[in-house]
Amino acid sequence: VLGLALWDIQYSVLLCYILFYCVVGYVYKDEFGIQPAATYRNLNGNATGEFLMEKFFSALRRCTNKHTSSVTDGNSLCRHLQSSGFHHPTKLRALGARSALRKIPLAFQLQRGLSSSGSADRPESLLHNQPNSQRVRSHGSALTQAVYDAPTLSHVLKSRGVTDEQFALILKRNPDIVNYSISNEIIPRLNYMDYLYEKGEFHGESVVDYVCRQPTCLEQRFEEIYSDERYIAIRKPYYTRHDTPRGRGRPAYEAQYDGDTSAEEWLQARYPDAYLRFCHQIDFATEGVLLAAVTQSAAAEVCKNFEKHRNKKQYLALVFGHPQADRWTVDAPITKDQHCPKGFKMKIAEDGEDGKQSQTQIEVLVRGHIALEGPHKGKPASKVLIRPLSGRRHQIRLHLQKSGHSIIGDNAYSDDRDSHRMFLLAHRLYVPLKDRSLDLAVPEPAAWERALSQ
Repeated sequence: VLGLALWDIQYSVLLCYILFYCVVGYVYKDEFGIQPAATYRNLNGNATGEFLMEKFFSALRRCTNKHTSSVTDGNSLCRHLQSSGFHHPTKLRALGARSALRKIPLAFQLQRGLSSSGSADRPESLLHNQPNSQRVRSHGSALTQAVYDAPTLSHVLKSRGVTDEQFALILKRNPDIVNYSISNEIIPRLNYMDYLYEKGEFHGESVVDYVCRQPTCLEQRFEEIYSDERYIAIRKPYYTRHDTPRGRGRPAYEAQYDGDTSAEEWLQARYPDAYLRFCHQIDFATEGVLLAAVTQSAAAEVCKNFEKHRNKKQYLALVFGHPQADRWTVDAPITKDQHCPKGFKMKIAEDGEDGKQSQTQIEVLVRGHIALEGPHKGKPASKVLIRPLSGRRHQIRLHLQKSGHSIIGDNAYSDDRDSHRMFLLAHRLYVPLKDRSLDLAVPEPAAWERALSQ
């Protein structure tokens, strides 16, 4: 710099600026959005991030009600936030730095964004989280107002009849519920249970009482886990349709309740210009990996691998009982159950019946007890890893039933009519392709940890 200063003062000033911003960028790299994925999951549910956002707005509301005239820039705002209970230095420094650089008229924005009617009734704690779909993505009073007016978890549940005591119980039994999306998970699930209630599926129990007993029933998370130029893989939630029925003479599917969507519809909304083809199927009640192809040739390659048994699947399940063996294989043919009036169920083929050969490998991972509130609480249960060697309809469910350990929540092949879901997860899919291999996996949901105690 000194050498250049002797040559041209303008170049030395320029280099000083570059050096200054390099140092500032390194020191404040965390403040400017580079956060660990485990801490801030800004795209698909946010534990720490939404907590800080809610706490930020709570402190912001208190300080602006008292000191609006003195909040003129980011630094003064930070001082008032600290005095109001917001103690996250990284976020406060970032707020001061960004507002100073962008010269945001904070007092004007905060006065407009936080002094609307009804603001005194807004929640002020982690227990009233904002929905993922309504997060602030840029500065501005309009966006601040949009987040502030968004429905909260407590508002949605209490509008359905949940009392304060029941709300506290729901949070105690499922703390992760604050991370659920209001619009994409909680409301559609509540509508689905209302639909089941009208059909008489709750046997006299109200939807509110059921949600209080098993609040993990409100989870419904679609998630994209892999994508490239040929394939897209997603996590399909349980009790969601695979795709929309179609074909010659078949009517389009009509939604049964508000929020009744399918994996196909979710992908179409995400990729409106693409024509995606599913490469395989998983049951309506099963959660897990679902692979779609962008082109017809890509779909044909995966389907051919399935026909030749090259693709490998792994499932996780919570089952009743403690198996005596740690590993075993079930080899039992499967055929249609002719006594099922809806044609839905399958069965193990008896002697003389024409069944399709089916083999399943099962391995016990954990033995414990059911922790779900209800008639099965405390009963022995186990988590098992399943490797199907063939791909018959309901194969895993039938082979576990034959082993004496039906899947918890399997309404078709067990006596359980109380658990909120079938605990079967399409955990992993391995697809060897010509140019590479796809190894797709989803972890077990957090709700599973609350369903099985060790």
